[in-house]
Amino acid sequence: MQAPEIGVDLEAITRLCHGALQTVLLAIAPIIVIATVVGFVIAFLEAITAIQDQGVVTTVRLLTVVLLLFVLGGDMGQLVFNFASAQFQALGNIGVRAP
Repeated sequence: MQAPEIGVDLEAITRLCHGALQTVLLAIAPIIVIATVVGFVIAFLEAITAIQDQGVVTTVRLLTVVLLLFVLGGDMGQLVFNFASAQFQALGNIGVRAP
């Protein structure tokens, strides 16, 4: 009796990678957008007030990201968990061929 041959299904792997990248982008996009907007607003306020301290921008951005992670972390984790769960369920169908 022969063991099943394990082949590489490039289409399935491509779909998996595409889905993983899409899930990560959907999970982190709100944080990136809001941190960018906050950085621009703080930079604009610095330009108006002639305060040239990079520590202010960095501190405000860091606090914003931490706050957003606290608020949106559960939803982000649920999105990643749902994707991973679906992939583990489909794992048995990828690349196994009967002899």
